Amino acid sequence: MGVTLTVGLLFPLLPGMFPRPPLLTARSLPHEVSVVLPSESQDDAALGVAMEDLSQTMESLGISVKGGHDGDKVTLSGFNLVVGKADSLWVQRLSEAGAISPPSLGEEGYLIQRTAYRGLPFVVIVGGGALGQAYGMFRLSEMLRLDPAALNGDLAVQAEPAMTLRLVSSPGLPNYPSPQDALRWCFNAVMIAPWPGLALYDRFDAALLYARRHPE
Repeated sequence: MGVTLTVGLLFPLLPGMFPRPPLLTARSLPHEVSVVLPSESQDDAALGVAMEDLSQTMESLGISVKGGHDGDKVTLSGFNLVVGKADSLWVQRLSEAGAISPPSLGEEGYLIQRTAYRGLPFVVIVGGGALGQAYGMFRLSEMLRLDPAALNGDLAVQAEPAMTLRLVSSPGLPNYPSPQDALRWCFNAVMIAPWPGLALYDRFDAALLYARRHPE
């Protein structure tokens, strides 16, 4: 006859032992955010998708988004978001004021940092190139969806893809994922019909052009 002995430790659950995180209230978030984008973003599809996603995320949290470009006359709000490269007008302005110190970034790398300028809170997204800026905006949007209070936290995130070519495809489903979703997931290439068609962010693969010209 065997006996199984189970030994465990029992702790009383005392009040305050596992404190709950502070509840987020509407007062914790700004009512309006001024977003300053680089001038070249007006013609960049990736930055357009990223800005649309970030705006939708903020508006779902009750934050009004006021957009502008660094070549325009910008009216600052009680909370501001600046996106650009190290040599963009507003990123340079913040750097010269000592508010940020952008690191060396590859084309697809980005930095997200919370800072202050002239007594106003700023979140700055610095990307090495257009894709880096877009990835930074997607990352911030994801962070806010998971934890809206992150906007008021000590943001300091730097990231860069480890691989130059990141391809995603689903052979069983035509045109899935979409180029927009592939971009959101930080892939920079997607397989599209007719096969084999490889769509890169900045160009089409020659195989795609050949397939279109020779459908047989």
